[in-house]
Amino acid sequence: MRRGAYSSRYGVKNNKHTLTTVESKTEEWLTAEEVAVLLKKFRRKDGKPSVGAIRNLVYRKKLQGKKVLGRLLFYRPAVERFVDCCPTVGGKNGN
Repeated sequence: MRRGAYSSRYGVKNNKHTLTTVESKTEEWLTAEEVAVLLKKFRRKDGKPSVGAIRNLVYRKKLQGKKVLGRLLFYRPAVERFVDCCPTVGGKNGN
C-alpha cells in the first residue's frame, strides 16, 4: 500500500494540510498595493497604486520584502520606519 509523500517520511497522520493564522499576526503584514498607498506611489495614467514602483524599491534594496506563497509581503513596522526616515516620502527629514 502506497502512502502520501509526507506521511511515510515524516509520520504525518492525515494528509490534510492546515494553515493556522492568527488575526493579529496577519495585520502586521502588508501587500505591495497597501505599501504603495502608504508611500503615496500612484500610476499617472489611471491613479491606481503602483506595485511596480514598490517592486523597484525592493530590487534596489531600499525596502525589504518577503516572498510568501508567491506574494510580496512587507512587515508594517519596517515600512513605517522607512516612511519616517525617507526624505522623498515625507517623514521627519522630509518636506
